[in-house]
Amino acid sequence: MCKVLDPHPTKPQACAWGFQAFRLLICAVALANPVFSQAAQPTQVVEESSSALQSAIQEFRVQTGKLGIAGGSDTSEVTRAGASPVAPPKSVALAWHGRVYENLRNDFLDAIPHEIVQRGGEQRKLRRNQYGFSISGPVVLPKVYNGAGKTFFTLSYEGMRESLGQSRLNSIPTTLERTGDWSQVVDFAGNPLPIYDPHSTAPNPLYDPSRDVSLTNLQYNRQQFLGNKIPTTQLDPASLAALQYYPQPNASAGPFFRNNYFVVSPQVNRANGFIFNIDHSFLKKHRISTRASRSVGVNGNPAIFPTIADPQDPSQDNRSRSLTVEHVFTASPTNVNNLRFFADEQVYANQQSSGTPFPRYDISGYQSLGRWYPISSTTWHSFQLTDTFATRWRKHRLSIGTELTQYQVNSDQVRFPEGHFQFTAGLTSLPGINNTGHGFASFLLGDASFAEKSIVISPSYFRWGSYRAIFSDQWQITPSLTLSFGLNSETFTPRTEKYDRQSNISFSAVNPQNGVPGILAAANSGGFGRSFSPVYRKVEPNAGIAWSVLGHNSTVVRADYQRRYGQYNRTGQPFGTQAFNGTLTRLSANSQLDPAAVLVNGFQNTQQFPDLRPDAANGTSPDYFDTSKRQPTRQAWGASLQQQITSNLVVTIRYDHDYGRDQFVGTNAVQPNSIPLSALQYRDQLNDLAFNNSVRPFPQYQDFNVNSAPGGRDKSNSLNLQVEKRSSGGLAMSFNYSYASRYDDYSAGVQDYYNLKREWSRSAWYNPHYASLTFLYELPFGAGKPLLRFSDWRRHIVAGWAISGSSEFFTGSFLVLNPLFNNTGGVVRGLRVNTVPGVSAAVANQSPGLWFNPAAFAQPDNFTVGNAPRTSDVRGPGGYNHDMTINKRFAVDSARTLEFVASLFNATNHANWNWPDTTIGPASSPNVNAGKIIGSNGGRIVQLGLRLNF
Repeated sequence: MCKVLDPHPTKPQACAWGFQAFRLLICAVALANPVFSQAAQPTQVVEESSSALQSAIQEFRVQTGKLGIAGGSDTSEVTRAGASPVAPPKSVALAWHGRVYENLRNDFLDAIPHEIVQRGGEQRKLRRNQYGFSISGPVVLPKVYNGAGKTFFTLSYEGMRESLGQSRLNSIPTTLERTGDWSQVVDFAGNPLPIYDPHSTAPNPLYDPSRDVSLTNLQYNRQQFLGNKIPTTQLDPASLAALQYYPQPNASAGPFFRNNYFVVSPQVNRANGFIFNIDHSFLKKHRISTRASRSVGVNGNPAIFPTIADPQDPSQDNRSRSLTVEHVFTASPTNVNNLRFFADEQVYANQQSSGTPFPRYDISGYQSLGRWYPISSTTWHSFQLTDTFATRWRKHRLSIGTELTQYQVNSDQVRFPEGHFQFTAGLTSLPGINNTGHGFASFLLGDASFAEKSIVISPSYFRWGSYRAIFSDQWQITPSLTLSFGLNSETFTPRTEKYDRQSNISFSAVNPQNGVPGILAAANSGGFGRSFSPVYRKVEPNAGIAWSVLGHNSTVVRADYQRRYGQYNRTGQPFGTQAFNGTLTRLSANSQLDPAAVLVNGFQNTQQFPDLRPDAANGTSPDYFDTSKRQPTRQAWGASLQQQITSNLVVTIRYDHDYGRDQFVGTNAVQPNSIPLSALQYRDQLNDLAFNNSVRPFPQYQDFNVNSAPGGRDKSNSLNLQVEKRSSGGLAMSFNYSYASRYDDYSAGVQDYYNLKREWSRSAWYNPHYASLTFLYELPFGAGKPLLRFSDWRRHIVAGWAISGSSEFFTGSFLVLNPLFNNTGGVVRGLRVNTVPGVSAAVANQSPGLWFNPAAFAQPDNFTVGNAPRTSDVRGPGGYNHDMTINKRFAVDSARTLEFVASLFNATNHANWNWPDTTIGPASSPNVNAGKIIGSNGGRIVQLGLRLNF
């Protein structure tokens, strides 16, 4: 009911009238079968309680009609269960039901968010209007057609206008740094940070290659800038031109000039959506339902910089439309066939800014300039045809069905039309020495350590599909024991491109440049097919049992098992098209000595596309499809015990186990061209690009861009406790507590791609403990209630009040600690820290001043890996939140009500702490902010709503 009347219900709506509808529905079921209302049980025979069920549904309609949430669509819901529609009385049949509503948020009513107060802000702008209407009933055309009892419609509209201030705290260049002055710049320990002139680089004649590079054994000599200031004559003109698009620092959260830019900018969102349903029953056994929807909107991302160099994603125009046609044929009370067709279109298009897109500049330690995807437009089409036949045979409920799905994605995305440049500390450092140089200093000199530029000749038109056959059986062995079994046979077809503009790296032929396997292969060319992915075929079993212990339903035991497979992640981005829409790549021969590109020289284009040469992708990080038939495999089983304590108090305990292998992960965990850790023995030689490539499995390439590939493993165990007090005395409550233990070998990156068993540890970013409490209480005032049973005008004031709310409590997630420096020659991506023997990470009194003891961890030495697990035993701060809604219903007359709703999100105006700084520096220059927390977040938001139900 809620979904039909409001396709996008908000949280306060759910608290206010959704709880009432749910409670009435429970009452309706209870009227039909009081035993079932006490505890869930195995499947019952429909015929046994059809009369009581019909009476309960009719009562439910009457009660929900008083709330203004009923309509003609209720009758169609009955036919969905296979029953014939019940013709209502003439006076009801001609009545339309519906509602009109408006929800308002305004910062005038809110508390100032804590994160804004802490930065000296005065307010966050918030303007939100959510409004709409819903109307439903029989289709009636005067003197032409009266659809009472057989043709019903529902029309819904919802609009939203929102301007919401979003805050961000970033680090940007200081005023002195913009002039090349590093005389006041310090490192993470507060010590002066030296900046070196890359033009003064010269080999050190006293270098001893048998010893490690150090301050006493330099491989290269390089002069520090006089006074630690870069002469203005050496500043790159292109860098200075881009510099004007950085705003000035406006904050001092620190430490040491970091976190010096705070902005609150509006996120402007607009949306309009329509849903139209029409149900028609004919020939007693047939029903056709049609559902059409249309929505348009704009997601306006909040700007970080008020300039054309804003790194925030551009605002996005979203459009969608869908059509569903369903035919239900009820051949008999035990045989029902459901045929359904669904078509959907989703359009996502970035709003283009005028002029040429700004280049993307990534500067280590500072907020970037420019966007990732300044040009992007994607259209998704999906078509689905399903047919399901359900029958009852003796004690079996059988269902068999098929599902055909076809996807079409038209993608026109250009990631870096004006180039992407990365700037690191290496080119302004003392080569081989940590804690020297600065990424922004390299930017001022125009010396990029990496550069690339996207060349998109044409859009991509991708196609793929799936087929599924479904069988299930519910076998009611006895009234108290039911077994279920199912099989799903799935086939996933590979992705193709309409004009065969796809490519991949194939290892079936040798590269002409170096004779090593690995060439660029084009679809439908050179003996390769139209796709580089296989056809996946799998059978997914599932089974379950429901047992009412001792033959009654106060105690119910359930258990279930399922095995399922995932299909290849078919991204809508132009992944796997580098032979047709390529990326020009410039690499540094040595990231500490030679720039990959100098900004003032621009980006020279020397490659034309399409380029189908087998060695055309050499020297790049090409896209790579995994061509194996491995699929993500997941097995899950669980068991629960439900015990009815009293007539309206039920306790449920459930345990779940879930295991997955070959999960799709990205380059953070799967990299077929990674360098083995054994190569770390070569130390500083790894900074030389040619030598670095020589120890790769496929030296003609850098890393592969796998997008997603099978390779990850994970396991989770969870325990859930639910205590539910069903409605009595006007009060309904539900308490949930869950504990989860999760492990994997891929979250937060890995150190050793070739030994993922060593990467097994707790999963990152999950909360092991979570609890929630929800309630609904109808105040005992008014006629028929214990208190203030006025029958005069005062009844309009005291009656119809209800309070609902929800509270959640959660512990902090396990922290991921990172070393300040990663001097491994590019061998290790997910470098971890070391643990210090005998030193505990725990502190006596956790506080923002010190959440954990950073002395328990240490920066690994150069060209070594950390020995700590990917996730530590230290958890970040937990938190809680309380929401509350107050509802007042006014009875206008017997058929209309007016509702006022006031919702308070974070009603107590509580602030939850941010995560602590998890960067661990070396003993020589420790990160003095490690283990400390900067700020908190949260603030009360008030929403007022008004609804007219008729």
